[in-house]
Amino acid sequence: MVERMIRRAVLIVVVAAGGLAADDAERFRFLPTDPTWLTASIDLRDPSEALWPSLIGGRNAGGELRLDHEGMSGAFIVRCDQHSQYEGDQSRRVLGDQVVAKPMVELTISAIRDGAAKLTAEAELARATGDAATRPEPPKQVVLVGTLALLGHSLPVEIPAAVVRVGEKLTLSGTWQVDGAAIGLALKVVTIDFSVAGYRNPDDLKAGTGGPSLDLELSP
Repeated sequence: MVERMIRRAVLIVVVAAGGLAADDAERFRFLPTDPTWLTASIDLRDPSEALWPSLIGGRNAGGELRLDHEGMSGAFIVRCDQHSQYEGDQSRRVLGDQVVAKPMVELTISAIRDGAAKLTAEAELARATGDAATRPEPPKQVVLVGTLALLGHSLPVEIPAAVVRVGEKLTLSGTWQVDGAAIGLALKVVTIDFSVAGYRNPDDLKAGTGGPSLDLELSP
């Protein structure tokens, strides 16, 4: 009963206030040039562990995620073509001799499902009264919807992914399984581990208050 009354009061306050300010949103970019290090990885694994995994790193190719107090949305592309341990006998690895050509794996995410923020009544009240933290909280879990392309094959994917934000970096990571033949491999089932990081758009960064000055002077 008390929770219902709190929710009703929150709705009244939010409607009266005209909703949340647009500048509470954060945008996380997926760029091919910034930062300069690799920003994604896709590991192909044999669930029976009879074969060693094929490990592939890569970079963001473009896109942007938007995070606000209502949740997360957006789209992005990553391309992985930096193969690890590709020299020597490949018969015991998932990709086998196909790794010689260093094939690219392209993951195109066109939508994010279940990205809505799930708030308690107390959190909703804090938001409505202005007592909430200034930064919106990302959902802990989402579903990434898109396509995976490898070895001339393309298939639709829905990847359950964990979401972690540390500072100005937003990381999405998950594990799912596909039919090996669907991506040109002899294995009946292939497990794919995936991780990608986006970095906050500098235009969304707000100057902090009360922190130390960066204009340091050396004492004589």
